[in-house]
Amino acid sequence: MAPLFEKLLLVLSVGTTLRVSAQNISANSTFDAFVPTTVAQILASSIFQPTYVPFATIHNTYLELQSSFNSTFVFSQNITLPETFKHSERMVHYGLALLHSTGFPKNTPGVAQISFAELSKRFFLSAIMHDVGVTNNTEALTHPAHAMSFELWGAFMAYDHLHETLPELNAVQVGDITESIALHTTQYLQGNSSATGWLLQNTAIFDIWGYDVYGPGSFAPFWNTQTIAEIEQAFPRDTFIAEFEADLTEQEVLKPNCIFTHSFWDFNDAKISTIVPSY
Repeated sequence: MAPLFEKLLLVLSVGTTLRVSAQNISANSTFDAFVPTTVAQILASSIFQPTYVPFATIHNTYLELQSSFNSTFVFSQNITLPETFKHSERMVHYGLALLHSTGFPKNTPGVAQISFAELSKRFFLSAIMHDVGVTNNTEALTHPAHAMSFELWGAFMAYDHLHETLPELNAVQVGDITESIALHTTQYLQGNSSATGWLLQNTAIFDIWGYDVYGPGSFAPFWNTQTIAEIEQAFPRDTFIAEFEADLTEQEVLKPNCIFTHSFWDFNDAKISTIVPSY
């Protein structure tokens, strides 16, 4: 286990339900727009506490975002495989929980800031569409990018959708959303990610592999287990892992060079039932 994680776990064990009040977040609250890419680096840059955030707090924001961007929600729901779409919904809730919790970098000198309203919008749009390339939908299968890895295929479909449906988004917003989708299974050992991209990749990883993906308790500082249990209860995992793995296996046969095959994550370690036991 990395020394940083060893130190953290002296204070925060997996399964903690540390009762720290959730942050009072407003639309104008700000966060760093760019953050260290790796989990170890971001933990070294900021002090995280896995704050309990009630499901209702997160879900209310989720419903507001869904209402504001319903065309995108419906677009993704119609294309993405059903259990994988619920994976996307859980991810949105995880990301909102982390922003309401304590520690996501903010006010770092020299780093551009992004408002909660803007970050939650970009994250919602990227998360809800990030797996549109995990599909058997005819519209998707006939898209010009369908021969690419599912991340790139999905990013191109998302790019087209955003320009057609949300023309008010500027190039920076569209670029951040689509680039985050394209890179969400690509691992880097250094550098910075956009806040959108970091949230997208790590909520996706967390929903598949849980707290121990980078070593025992490596994600424990980010998410309170009671909050996660409440999210999983509202959006059950059901057959997600089986559905997702079957689709990726098929894609690997058709596209042996697909991006996901280069990753270090192992589906043998995936969380089949729940990340945490039900409360």
